[in-house]
Order: sequence, then structure tokens, then C-alpha cells
Amino acid sequence: MAFVDARELSAGFPPPRDDEPPSLRQDIVDELADHLHCALRRELLATPDVVAARKRVIERFGDPGQIARTLWTQAMWSKIMSQRFMLAVMGLMAVVCFALAGVAAWAVQQQRTAAAQQQQALAEVMERVARLAEAKVSSGTNAAPPAPSSIRVQLTVGSPNGAPASDHPVVLRQLGFDPGKTATEDSNEKGVADFGYCDVGRYEFTVKTPWEFTSPVTQFRLDPYVAHVATVVCPATPEVANVSITAAIPEDLKKLGVGALVRLNPGTVTQDEHTWTERAPSLRYLVVRPEGWEIVYSPHEQSVSEGSRKGDLPRRWHIIGIGTLQRAHRWLAGPQYSVQGLRLVVPATFPPGFQGRNRTRTYEQIVPKPDDKWESEPWQRGDPTARTHSLDLAFVAEPGKLNEWVIPVPEELIREAREFLKENPRPTPTDEQ
Repeated sequence: MAFVDARELSAGFPPPRDDEPPSLRQDIVDELADHLHCALRRELLATPDVVAARKRVIERFGDPGQIARTLWTQAMWSKIMSQRFMLAVMGLMAVVCFALAGVAAWAVQQQRTAAAQQQQALAEVMERVARLAEAKVSSGTNAAPPAPSSIRVQLTVGSPNGAPASDHPVVLRQLGFDPGKTATEDSNEKGVADFGYCDVGRYEFTVKTPWEFTSPVTQFRLDPYVAHVATVVCPATPEVANVSITAAIPEDLKKLGVGALVRLNPGTVTQDEHTWTERAPSLRYLVVRPEGWEIVYSPHEQSVSEGSRKGDLPRRWHIIGIGTLQRAHRWLAGPQYSVQGLRLVVPATFPPGFQGRNRTRTYEQIVPKPDDKWESEPWQRGDPTARTHSLDLAFVAEPGKLNEWVIPVPEELIREAREFLKENPRPTPTDEQ
């Protein structure tokens, strides 16, 4: 006895679809009918009334036609949703394509408008060029070709509107591939140093005065078809002044020939906030003695080691003066000269038989308690005034008078000198020492 007719179950299915499997509906009908038939048999075991049993099965399972439709929908759900998704994607792509087509049409229109504007502008330019050419032909004149790049330096004295600075060498150097290549031109009576036509690139130049001072470096870039003119204000030629240099050394040490060794830096002069520097050695030294002072540009040094010569003189470094002792000297008035580093010296003594390079004005530095650590550092590698008392003085000579420059000596160095001479007595030197 069948619970329900197959046609009754098939009535609940939706219309057939092309992507539906051929046996899907029949499989659902057979499966559902089998479950309902089994359920009806279980109910008949409990009650012999067929109508009551059928009613209880329907109450438990629900409408068979609706169950068949639900099973069919579950079986076809993935395909139905995939088709709906594909339709949505295709609709979105269609919208995007229409939008892109609209943007492309707008861009084409813009390009056409820009091309038309460019053609119009080009036509206007060509028309102006043609009119200019006609005007040149009618006037019978030809335009001069652009001039090459050139460099000139204008030198004045004291101010930008001052007198021309003549006979000042200007050194020009091109930066880049050949940095060692320089050119030098002296300024003429108009204060102009003309280097003529030059290659395009980066340059630098310095100006030298006839009284041996050099300007700071000026750098610039030379562009194509540019006549570069640089203006430099030079300091005026300074007057000459007499200078006397002494050291504040006690009289008892002066009698033993004690002097001061100081480092003299190159002079400087300021013009329009620019510092010009003396063309002198980077380091030069003054030895100031009671009877005068001398400039030592390149101090020579020699050592005397214990056992290497006759006598028992410990190893010490000597400085040999190569200048001329003088009490007054003619200096330039105006530039500033700075003095740095201070060490006391005393005329050197030598053991019998020692053959020095120069027995005239040879000085021995007074050092506190000479030892191996102090003496093992060769002076040739550094400043002879190294490891000295810190000193920072500046002097400016004034014209029309004798300028007396006094170098102060601290009590510490005076005490070291007395202790040194007490341990190493010296005879009273003569002026020739």
C-alpha cells in the first residue's frame, strides 16, 4: 500500500531547468516515498487505523509535496547561486565597460581640444617668426650670434666704489676634472683682471696683494653665454710700524740667557667681513732673548744622547736659530698677529768633542723633569712648542710709534726654569751664543 502517489509528489517541483541532472526528480520521489512508506508501517504497528496512521505521519513530516520541493532546492542551490553570481558579475562588468567607454571618449575629446590649441599656438608662433624675419630682411640687419662665456674680476680698494686696485694677481682655478690647472692675471690700471673666454663649469679664485696677503676663496658657476663679473674689495696698503718684542722674564734668568720660544701665526686683516691672510708659512717661531729676538721659520732640531758622545749630557732636543737677532723690526700696521704656545729656552751646552751643526744661537728647551716618556717623542713630527704652556695673544702694530709687545711668562714656567738651571748650571752667556 503506497503512502502517496508519485504524481502528487512531483507536483511540488518547480519547472525543469537545463542544468538539472536527469534523474534528480525521480531520485527525490523514490527516496521520499520510501521514507514515508516506512513511517506509515511503523505507525500501523501501533494502530490498525490506516487513516489515523497516515495523518500522524503527515503531522510528523509535513506536506510531502513541499518536502520534495525543499529537497530539490537544496540539491540545486549551488548551481542556482553560481548563476546568480555570474549574472551579477556580468552586470557589473557591463557597467564598468560603459564607464570606461565614456572616459575614453572624454579623453579623446580632450586630446583633440589640446591638439587644436597647440596647433593654434604653433601657428601664432610661426606667424610671429615670419613677421620678425620679414622685418629683419626689410631693415637689412642680421642678429649677432650669442657671445661665449667669459670671466672678469673687478678689484677696488676700501669699498665697492673705491679706487681701482692695480697690480694685484688673481689666481683662477677650474673645479672638476683638472683641479690643478690654474690661470693668473694681474689687475690692470682699471683694477680689472680679464681671463677672457672660458669653458662653462665651476670655478674659484683668490686675490693676492702686493704686500703678501691673500683673500678668502670665492667660488661661482659659469653658465653658457654669460659674462661673469666678480667684484672684490681689497684692503688698503697698510703703513709700516716699528715693533719691539720682549718677554717678561726675571732679571736673574735673563743674565743666564733664558729666552722664550713662541709660535707666531700668519697675520690677518678684515675687509668687509672677509678675512685676508698673510702669505707666510703656516707655522713660524720667535725666540725672544734679553738682547733681541729672531724669527725661526723652519726650526732645526738635534739631539744629544747619553753615551753617544763624550760626556754625560742627557738626551734633549735642541732648536737652532737661523735668523738674525734684532731689537726692533718693521711690521705692517693694521694686520693682527696672534701668538700661541710658550716654552722657555736657554743657550745649549755641549759635551767635549760634540760636533753640532751650528754652535751659534743653539737653544735647549727647559722641560719639567726630562724623562724617557718625554724625550721619546720626536719633535720632528709635531710643533716644537707642543706640550707647552697655553698662550693666546693678539697684537696689532700702530704706525708712527714704537710698538712694544710684551709676552707674559707665568710663574709656573719661571719656577721650572730655576729648577732646571739649578740641576743644570750654565755659564753666563755672551751675545755671540
